[in-house]
Amino acid sequence: SSSSSKDKGRERESEEVGGEQNERSEHYDWAGTLGLRSTESFLSRLAVLRIVSLGVVSRTVTFVTLVSSSPPGEEGETRGSPRCCGMAGKTMRVGISGGGPAGLTLAAILSREASEGAFKVTVFERGEEDRDQGSGWDMNQAAKDALSRAGVDPASVQRAGSDTMRIFKVAESGQQELTACLRMPGVLSRLGLRKEMIGLNELGQETERTKIISYLLGQLGEDVVVKHECPVTGARRVTGQGVEVLGRNGASLGIFDAVVDASGTASALRRCRYQPEADAFYTGTVFLQGEVDSPEKEWDAKIVQRLGEGTYGFCGPSEDGKGVVDGWAQRYGALKEDQMTNVTVRLGAKDFHELSRAVGLEGVHGISHEKSHVASVRKFLAKKFSHGAWDQAHLGLFASIKGVRFLPIFMHPLAEVARANVVPGSDSLPLVGIGDALHALPPWSGTSGNFALSDASDLATALLEEQKKASWSIASTLRAKENEFLDRADGPRQRCIDSNKYTVEHSATTPIADFDFISSHILGGKKWYQSVEGFFVTAFIRGLTALNWWDNYGLR
Repeated sequence: SSSSSKDKGRERESEEVGGEQNERSEHYDWAGTLGLRSTESFLSRLAVLRIVSLGVVSRTVTFVTLVSSSPPGEEGETRGSPRCCGMAGKTMRVGISGGGPAGLTLAAILSREASEGAFKVTVFERGEEDRDQGSGWDMNQAAKDALSRAGVDPASVQRAGSDTMRIFKVAESGQQELTACLRMPGVLSRLGLRKEMIGLNELGQETERTKIISYLLGQLGEDVVVKHECPVTGARRVTGQGVEVLGRNGASLGIFDAVVDASGTASALRRCRYQPEADAFYTGTVFLQGEVDSPEKEWDAKIVQRLGEGTYGFCGPSEDGKGVVDGWAQRYGALKEDQMTNVTVRLGAKDFHELSRAVGLEGVHGISHEKSHVASVRKFLAKKFSHGAWDQAHLGLFASIKGVRFLPIFMHPLAEVARANVVPGSDSLPLVGIGDALHALPPWSGTSGNFALSDASDLATALLEEQKKASWSIASTLRAKENEFLDRADGPRQRCIDSNKYTVEHSATTPIADFDFISSHILGGKKWYQSVEGFFVTAFIRGLTALNWWDNYGLR
C-alpha cells in the first residue's frame, strides 16, 4: 500500500484488464462469507461412495492390497516443518485476493518455507476478521497434507467421531426406515481392520472452518499482511511493474509481481482472465440452511441419537405428496463440547431470486440472525414439510434454528469453455485463480474444498521455485499451473451437471414410495441393475449398512 501511495499522481502506462464487480457478488458471497463448504461434507460422502465402492471391487477382483501413500516427512523432512528454499533473489511481491482456507494456506506455506526476504505477501479479505465462518468439509489426504505444510495439524480442526452418516427414509404412512449407514463397522474394527483397508479412508471427519482460518492466521510470519474488510474489485496491468490490485471505487491497493485470486465463485478478478461466457452458472439448486446451537437441548432424543457425532440425512414426501423433499443435519465443532449443528434442505428452483423472495431472504447477505429472517425461514420450512408423514421430531429441527442462510449453487463450465473464452492478451498477465475462483464445483462433487487446498499447495511450490531463479517468468509459470488446476477439477464436472439435473427433476415428480436414495443421489438416476458400476456401488453401500447392523448402526 505504501508503494501504491507513492505512485499516486504519477503517470503510468497501464492496460486496463478488469475491475467490474461480478453482479452476483453484490448479493451472495457463494463460498466464502456464506461458508458454502458447510454443505459439502454430507454431499462429498455421497460422491466418495461411488468412487470407493468401485475401488474396493477393483482391489477385490485383482487381489491388490491397498497401501496408503507415504506421508511427507519420510525422506528426511519433518511433516509440517518449515523448509528453506535456498538462496533468494529479489523479493517477490504476491497479492492474494481472498482470506479463506486456500488463500491463507498459500500465504502460510510461502511464509514458512521461503528464505528470509524472498516474499512479501498481502492478503485482501472482504469479510470481517471475527465473522462467523461456519463449518468446513471432509478433507482428503492431499488437502490434509496441504494444511500440514501450512503448519496446521488437521486433527486440531476435525471433530472426532464425525465420520459417520445415517440416512433415513420417511414413508407416506409415517414409517421411518434406515436406508444407509456409512461408518466403519465395529465388527471389522474388532477384527483388526482399518478404514483404508476397505476403501473408507475418504470418509473423513467434519472440520470447523473458523478454526482452520484462525490457526492458519497464526502461522503467518512478518512477511505476510492480512487486510480484512478490504474487498478487491479489479486489477490492471502496469507496464514494467506488475499488476495493480484495485479496491473500493477503483482505489489502488498496491502493485504486485504475482496476483492470486482465491476469492471464490463471486470473484471480481475472473474477468481479468476470462470472458463472460466462462462465468459460473446457476445449477438450479438452492441450499436453505439453519444453525442450531445445541441439538441436545433443542431436538427430540430420537433425532439426536441418529445424528450422533456426525450426519443425519432424511428424505420423505413433499407437501403435496407428489415429490420428495430431503435434507440433512450435520455437526462440525472441532471440540466435542461445541455442539453447533447445521440443518440443510435441498431445493430446486429455476429462479433463485424468486425463491429467495418466497423464503423471505431476498437480498440477505451471508448468515443472518435477524429474528424476522429466522421466523420467515421457519415458516417456509414448516410448509415444505407439512405432509402428514413428517412427525414433530423432524419439524422440531427447523423450529430451533437460530441463524439462516440462502445458498444458490453455482459452478463453472467445463475447462474447454474457459480456454475458449480467455481474455485476449491475458496470457502474459501474472494473475491466476485457485479453487472456486478458477474452477468452482458444487458441493455434491465431493472435491471442491480439497481441490482448493491442493491448488494452494502446488502453486506455493511453483512460486518458491520461481523466486529462486535469476530471471522470472511468472506469467508462464502461472499459466502452466492454471492448466493443471483446470484439468484436475474437470474430472467430476460433467457428472455433477448430469446428476444434479436428474435429482432436481426426479425429486419433484417422484412419490416417496418410488424414490431410491442411492439411485437418485449417487448413481445419477440409473438403477442398480443397469450397469456393472451401479451393481457394485449399490452392493457396497448395502453391504456396509448390513455390517453396521451388528452394532445397531452405531446408535447409542
